[in-house]
Amino acid sequence: MPNRRTFLQNVFHYSLLFSATGISLSTAACSDGDNNESNGILDVDGNCTDNGTNVDIEVTHTPNHTLIVSRDDVNAGSAKTYTLENNASGHIHTITLTGEDFTMLRNNVGLRKSSTTDAGHNHQVTISCA
Repeated sequence: MPNRRTFLQNVFHYSLLFSATGISLSTAACSDGDNNESNGILDVDGNCTDNGTNVDIEVTHTPNHTLIVSRDDVNAGSAKTYTLENNASGHIHTITLTGEDFTMLRNNVGLRKSSTTDAGHNHQVTISCA
């Protein structure tokens, strides 16, 4: 009997296979522009409810923005709008996590979202379980 990690890896690999053939098993819609829709990504090692999250913000300039999504926010599960901190970049962006997003994080499924547009660009933000 496969362990949880092997099972989840197999699900991920089969979903890629089905996607390549036009069959979709995605957990949420792809992100497009400022619509802040979530794109679920598979986390096999982390635990958001115990350890909080890791955040990766696509770099389009230096200094880059930062964001923290805490374990307390994940466990509270209420929709929340976050500001991607300025960090001397001269502008800010925001992203909104919905109750459904927090449910995904509590189930150790990470998210990929687009920030709002400012200074002529936006950022892809990946939130995974730590």
